[in-house]
Amino acid sequence: MTKGEHIRHVVIYKILMLPVRLFVRVFMHFKTAPMPKIAGPYVVLSNHNSDYDVVFVGAAFRRQMYFVAGEHIFRWGFASKLINWAFGPISRAKGSTDASSAMSILRHIRKGYNICMFAEGNCSYNGLTCPIHPTVGKLLKRSGATLVTYRMSGVYLFSPRWAHTLRKGPMTGQCVNVYPPEKLKEMTVEQLNAAVRQDLHEDAFAVQERVMARYRGKRLAEWLETALCICPKCGGIGTLRSEDDRFSCTCGFSVRYGEYGFFEGSDLPFRTVTQWDAWQTGKLAELAASAGETPLFRDTDMTLYSIAADHSETVAAHGDMWMNSEVLAIGERRFALKELPQLSIVRQCNMVFSAENEYFEIRGAHPWNARKYVAVHDDLRARTHPDHELTD
Repeated sequence: MTKGEHIRHVVIYKILMLPVRLFVRVFMHFKTAPMPKIAGPYVVLSNHNSDYDVVFVGAAFRRQMYFVAGEHIFRWGFASKLINWAFGPISRAKGSTDASSAMSILRHIRKGYNICMFAEGNCSYNGLTCPIHPTVGKLLKRSGATLVTYRMSGVYLFSPRWAHTLRKGPMTGQCVNVYPPEKLKEMTVEQLNAAVRQDLHEDAFAVQERVMARYRGKRLAEWLETALCICPKCGGIGTLRSEDDRFSCTCGFSVRYGEYGFFEGSDLPFRTVTQWDAWQTGKLAELAASAGETPLFRDTDMTLYSIAADHSETVAAHGDMWMNSEVLAIGERRFALKELPQLSIVRQCNMVFSAENEYFEIRGAHPWNARKYVAVHDDLRARTHPDHELTD
């Protein structure tokens, strides 16, 4: 990046700052606490709950930052070109072991530029802050920059990762801690990662139990099947469907997702997505433990895309998708699970991974649950590679 490009990014950031701050406060009901004065360059680490987090965090910090963004945003045609021209985001390919994003971050910091990263690398499906990757601490110590931790609340209920629609309700953000370079040098990587986990931890439903804020919207339950895939009544996998504010199974089980984010109905096994997801995680672990040659689950009308280095796409396969203890299959393509170090998800339900020196993305013709594939793959890999570090 040239000096002229950086100047352009700074100018655009300053021009947009005031209208964006007014927009998120007045129309999106997002309020941020006053920020302390921070010496740069700095790295902002924030929790991650929605596609709008970039706007919220950007509105909170007056100084220009370069955001680390998923590779998929560079495949939006003209919009991607405009975003890259105006803001110069740093690309990160999820589901890949590519270290180029880390090197790019370090180069930016050494030039004196500020960085914003969402430390989880993943929006939350269940309202809990996702695990922080252990390499975050290593990167921060190498950077020599000031670390700023920033935590948002209410964003999950405004825009659950699984949701098809937005809701209207209160959201807040605040700077939790500022760690100068000297402090980071004194901390071990483990201590630093633990501090980041503590600063960014958010339990959306625990907070909601205290504040009971209303999040109004339409079709509140739609696409919940991208997060929850096992029926608690019949145990069916892939039998759950959403419509309007109802979430139902073919067996007759049905609940309502209300404006306060809690399930409503008679004979409820779970009150929150968090509780349901915890139970589901256990069931998927049991499934992985008993996996054999028989497909564990199947999804229809799926398309496999090969993603080139220039972010262009070509169709690599189409058809049914299934997984057993050895293979992930899409149409006629077969991938040995032992050759897939990571499976990750972008947006609600697009699955990405690297294999055979290529980068792939799987999309469905309808809302589907990619999480079950990731969960079973991670459990199987943990048994054969106990030191494997999971990322998403």
